[in-house]
Amino acid sequence: MVKKRSNTHIESVSNFGATARIAPIGLQNFAADFLAGAKAIPPPNVTFAPTQPYLVCHALELALKAFLSLKEYPLDKLSGGKFGHDLENLLDEAERQGLDDLVKFDERQKFQIRRASQYYWSKAFEYPAVVELMSGNPEMPSTAILIEITETLVAALREPRINAR
Repeated sequence: MVKKRSNTHIESVSNFGATARIAPIGLQNFAADFLAGAKAIPPPNVTFAPTQPYLVCHALELALKAFLSLKEYPLDKLSGGKFGHDLENLLDEAERQGLDDLVKFDERQKFQIRRASQYYWSKAFEYPAVVELMSGNPEMPSTAILIEITETLVAALREPRINAR
């Protein structure tokens, strides 16, 4: 039996009496990396191309978790349960914790996050049904808007992460 590996227990490092929280920094860096991957993909020439929306949703998930980590949410709480891969729950919680003080998303952007959440948490970008492939997913979120949202959040997190304690 293979044990599931979890790195959610390491959130800070201490050296010479100073402690730094590394979780927000790591999450923001990973978000930036997945976002760069999403932006590097050329426009698709097929009806359903899941790679770019998957990567940008993963980047958005990590960025929202970086924000919540700055608000002292532990990684083990963010990695599962009601948050897991649920962009809508992460957005709602981030808004309750003051996300608007850092970035203010308009209703059009929030709608796209909620629409993307349905695809992302259900793993439709990873394991699409034949109907989705043939129909082109008329309910697909706008990848361009998701990239815009994630770019804004990742950039806004650069300054606060330095001050994370």
